[in-house]
Amino acid sequence: TSSPGSSAEPSGLGLGDPAVTRPTYSKEQLTAALPPSELGPDVTLIGDSVSLSAAPTLLEQLPGMLLEAEVGYQIWDAADEIEKLKADGQLSDVVVVALGANGTTHRGDWEKILAAVGEDRLLVLVVPHGPMDWIADVQVQMEAQAKAHPDRIVLADWDAAAKQHVTDFSADGVHPRADGQAIYAQLVRLTIEDRLGTRR
Repeated sequence: TSSPGSSAEPSGLGLGDPAVTRPTYSKEQLTAALPPSELGPDVTLIGDSVSLSAAPTLLEQLPGMLLEAEVGYQIWDAADEIEKLKADGQLSDVVVVALGANGTTHRGDWEKILAAVGEDRLLVLVVPHGPMDWIADVQVQMEAQAKAHPDRIVLADWDAAAKQHVTDFSADGVHPRADGQAIYAQLVRLTIEDRLGTRR
């Protein structure tokens, strides 16, 4: 799927406010009825089955976004996917990496992701949620990357939102059902808007 506003080179949307590194939201904010965001064409999301299940609500919140999500995707898959999209002229100004539900990774993979995204695009890391042993390790790694690169990275804290505001998950405790999918999508949207200062 191509996105109408994306290109090989960033269009100058900017990296936003580096002080906004990990915004938090109330349930009221995450469930408020909002008109569709105008930022959709500026967003590319690389995700696994969690974001794939939330795809309809993500596309409602951010129409025109480019959603590349597959069951089983790992963090180490992200850099190659980003490079491919960039080579095809389809990588947007905001790159969301929503991975970690299928396994952990190491610093070298994050370095590859940052290099693929480039210094002129905003990288949004969606903090994964779930009962698996490796989730905490992925969370620590994401936090370390955000701390090391506050000018380039913002965290969308799905783990915190899920623990505080979502009760209905599938049996694996990882994949939210409809209400949680809507919160997931709104979290991604609000995190991007607040980082870029475009929320109305």
